[in-house]
Amino acid sequence: MTTPQPIVIFLNPRAAQDEFLREAVYHLRALGHDILVHALWEPGEAERWAARSVEEGARAVIAAGGDGTLNEVVNGVLNSAHPDCAVGVLPYGTGNDFARAIGLQDDAPSEDLKLLCEIDPVPIDVGRINDRLFVNSATGGLAAEITTGTPPSLKRLLGGASYHVSGFMKLFQEVPFEAHLVSDDFEWRGPLAGLCVQNGRTSGGGFEVAYDARIDDGLLDVLVIPDMPFEERFAAVARILNHREINNPAILYKKLPWIEVHTPGGLQVNADGEPMRSDLFRFEVFPHALRFLVPATCECLSATKEHESATP
Repeated sequence: MTTPQPIVIFLNPRAAQDEFLREAVYHLRALGHDILVHALWEPGEAERWAARSVEEGARAVIAAGGDGTLNEVVNGVLNSAHPDCAVGVLPYGTGNDFARAIGLQDDAPSEDLKLLCEIDPVPIDVGRINDRLFVNSATGGLAAEITTGTPPSLKRLLGGASYHVSGFMKLFQEVPFEAHLVSDDFEWRGPLAGLCVQNGRTSGGGFEVAYDARIDDGLLDVLVIPDMPFEERFAAVARILNHREINNPAILYKKLPWIEVHTPGGLQVNADGEPMRSDLFRFEVFPHALRFLVPATCECLSATKEHESATP
C-alpha cells in the first residue's frame, strides 16, 4: 500500500492570519487529506521551500498569496528534479491576477482550498523572461510602474483598487522609452508607453488587458502601446479595458510564441509583479509545462473556447 502524498500550502502573512483557512485545513485533514503548512517570512523563501517539498514527494504545492508568491512557487517546482508536481493558488495577495484569470475569487479562499484538494490538475503554459519563469504576465513601462510604484500603505488601505488609483496617476507621469521589438513575422520600432506580455488575462490588480488569452494555447498575448499624447493614451487605456484594443490601429495586439524587446536606455519589467531590469528581454512560452489545479469554471482554457464555439 503506497503512502499518500501530501499537499503543501505556503502561507503569506495575510493567509497565515486567516482563521477560516486554518479551520478549512483542520476539516480537510479530518476527511483524510494529508496537508502540510509553511508560513513564509521573507522573499525567495517560497521558491526554496517549494523545490524542497517537491523533492520530498509532495503531490501538490499551493501558494496562499499573491502573484509574487505564486511566481516563486512555480519557479521552485519547475526548476526542481520533479517538475510534474501540481501547483495551485489561493488568492491572498493585493492583485491576485492569475487567481482571477482562472476563476478563483478572493472572498472565499477557504472554500477554494476544499476545491483544490478535490480536482485533478491540467497542463498549462508557462512564460519565461530571460532566465525567470512567469505564469501570468510580464509588463514594462506604464504597466510595470503601476505595480512597482504603488505604495505599500495604499495597497494595505485599498487592496486591489490601489492599482487602479496608482494607474490613473501614472497616466499623467509616465515617460516613453525607445524600443525595438522582434518576433516571427513581426517587427516594430519606436517610442513605447507600455508593454504587456500575457499568459493569463489580467494584470495590475484586475485589469483584463488580454481578454482573448488562453493559458494552454502555446502562445503569449502581447499588447504594445506606442507613445501618444495624454488624451489619446487615456482613451487607449479605456479601449483596452472595454475589450476594443484589437480594433484600434494605434495599439498592437499579437499572439506570439516569443518576442525580444531591445531598449538602449534599459527598461524595468515586472514578471508576475517581481521587478527586473535590462536593455534586452526575451519572452517565450513553454506549452503545457506546468500541471495546475484549475477550477472547472475557468474561462481561459482552450477547451473552454472550443466548447463556446460549439454552443449554438
